[in-house]
Amino acid sequence: MSNEAAEARRRIRSLARLSEGAAGIAFALFALTLPLMAVVILAMPEARVELIDAIDEDALTQAPWLNATAGLLVGLAPLALSAYMLWEMRRLLGGFRRGEIFTEETARRLGGVGWIVTAMAPFSILCNMLTVLALTWSNGPGERALSLEIDDTDILAVTVGLLIVVVARVLTEARRIADENDAFV
Repeated sequence: MSNEAAEARRRIRSLARLSEGAAGIAFALFALTLPLMAVVILAMPEARVELIDAIDEDALTQAPWLNATAGLLVGLAPLALSAYMLWEMRRLLGGFRRGEIFTEETARRLGGVGWIVTAMAPFSILCNMLTVLALTWSNGPGERALSLEIDDTDILAVTVGLLIVVVARVLTEARRIADENDAFV
């Protein structure tokens, strides 16, 4: 291996170590947030009202407890998907740190992260819509709300997620070609 290639791998490992640590910290924060929110929802009714207001300012703050709880849990569901993505990113970066760069496992994990990123936008849109519906379910006829919001970040997430999936497929094909070439040498 040339000095340039060795230096490039060293830089990749160093950056991967730093990124893996950041992803691990973010995962831990997400993992702590979900149970903490559940405790708040179940044990602190006044905080539940504050959270409803924070999630959707127009939501009915006097929603019955079950509606409020359902709305909050559905509204927090995207956090679980984000936590899963961070966990997969951490595993991918851990492979980079160990020098596993052009492997089938790397391509598979990268593709998995891409599909998660792609799924985050429609999942978030659906969860936001269901949150508003759950919070207003007890309202009288004609006063229930259903909100559908799509913004540029949703479109960007789908686009970037699909790009990551394509790069993973290219990596898989490159690995296959390299294996084929190695068989001839």
